[in-house]
Amino acid sequence: MEVSYAMGSEFSEADEDEKAKALALAAKSDVIVAVVGGSSSRFGGAVFDANGAASKGTGSRSMDCGEGMDTAKVHIPAAQEELVAELARLGKPMVTVVIAGRAYCIEDIENASNALLYAFYPGPMGGKAVAEMLYGTTNPSGRLPVSMPRHAGQIPVCYNYRTSVVPAYCDMTSQPLHTFGEGKSYTTFACSDVSVNKEENGAAVSFTVENTGAMAGTSVPCLYVRKRSGGVVARIKELKAFTRISLAPGEKKEVSFQLSKEEMNFVQIPGKPEVICHDYELMLEDGAEKWWSGNVTEM
Repeated sequence: MEVSYAMGSEFSEADEDEKAKALALAAKSDVIVAVVGGSSSRFGGAVFDANGAASKGTGSRSMDCGEGMDTAKVHIPAAQEELVAELARLGKPMVTVVIAGRAYCIEDIENASNALLYAFYPGPMGGKAVAEMLYGTTNPSGRLPVSMPRHAGQIPVCYNYRTSVVPAYCDMTSQPLHTFGEGKSYTTFACSDVSVNKEENGAAVSFTVENTGAMAGTSVPCLYVRKRSGGVVARIKELKAFTRISLAPGEKKEVSFQLSKEEMNFVQIPGKPEVICHDYELMLEDGAEKWWSGNVTEM
């Protein structure tokens, strides 16, 4: 296997010579890996102090998010979007890696790609981690910490709207492109044997998770709660617990979440928690895939 590289584009400005090199290289390649995204770098060609702080830079500032910086369109820079579109027109299998410090509108990029990895800012070992995922030696297990908008006009997007204010648009869906908690794996998981046991100070939710695929992986079961009664308008669901379960192919593990009465409380206007709800819906999910839901009363 041979891996070749071409820059393709500056951060926010097109470079026609670099684009031509990238397109020529991609045209003779079997697979394209396009790495694009945003930046919070205040210094181009930065010089770093011994403590790791950037003391000065020799180039221009390249950033579209961070302290004192934002983007109105919530897209990666246009030059990079145009490069992805031209690469896609070559008709080769393409994996796009997005490096970002925020949620971007990436629907067009996703539609142009055969697969997409949203790496956020992956840190000093990020290059190695991304490569291992692309090669399949590591199984991705990340789950989105935010919901991804389709359009800037959808912002703010969140998974836990109040039941009375779920937005509706006349010109597009109200659903985000990807929701909080969503994430993929190279294997599959299944949930079974769910039981809810009431306790003196709350409830215990127990279940079994099985790796039903052919590769070792990590499941991230999440427990959400929706309050179905009470004097305060509830949210459509709220995350109350999650964990990570590493499983070999065919392996099963039992999991248990404890919910206290305090975690089930509403907060009234004066800020005093009160148990004013006696009807709850519990939901188990992983990667935004709905596993199980059930009602519990009189906690």
